[in-house]
Amino acid sequence: WKTTEVYRAYVPYSDIANLETLTVLQKANVLLITTDAEDSHLRGPIFQKTLSQSNMYDISLTVRVPHHSENEIVESGVDISEIDEKIGSRLMKDNPGSVAFLEVPSKLFTEIPHIVVGNHRTVYYSAYVPSEDLAAVAVDTILGEPQMNSMYRSLST
Repeated sequence: WKTTEVYRAYVPYSDIANLETLTVLQKANVLLITTDAEDSHLRGPIFQKTLSQSNMYDISLTVRVPHHSENEIVESGVDISEIDEKIGSRLMKDNPGSVAFLEVPSKLFTEIPHIVVGNHRTVYYSAYVPSEDLAAVAVDTILGEPQMNSMYRSLST
C-alpha cells in the first residue's frame, strides 16, 4: 500500500488568469408582437438598436403579428388580466427564460404609461408607447441589467 504517495494534477494557472479578460454576455430572447405588420417593421429595428446597447446581455429579438387565435382573445378581452390568463402562459411556454411584449388596445390601460407586466414573463403595451421605452423596460426592469452591473462591480472590487 502506498499511502504516502501524493498525486498532483496539472493546473493551468495562465489559462485561468486569461479568463478574466473574456467578455461574458447572458443570452436572452425577446418576442415582440405588434398588431400591425407595418408597425412591426418600424418597431423592430428601433427596439433591436436599443437592446444592442446592453453590456450584460446578448439579446435576440423576434418580431411578429399575433396569430388569429391570439388576436381574437386580445380583441374580446375585457381587461389585461384576462388576456394574460389566456395568452400569457402559452406565449413563452416553449422558451423558458424568454420575455414577450404583446400589443393590446389602449382602452385596456387605466394609467399612463401604457405598460403592464403580466404574470408569465409577458409585458403588455399599447401602440402609444415608444419602442425605446419598451426596450428599456426589457433591459432595465425585466432582465435587471442595472442590478447585474451593480453586482458585477461589487464582485470586481
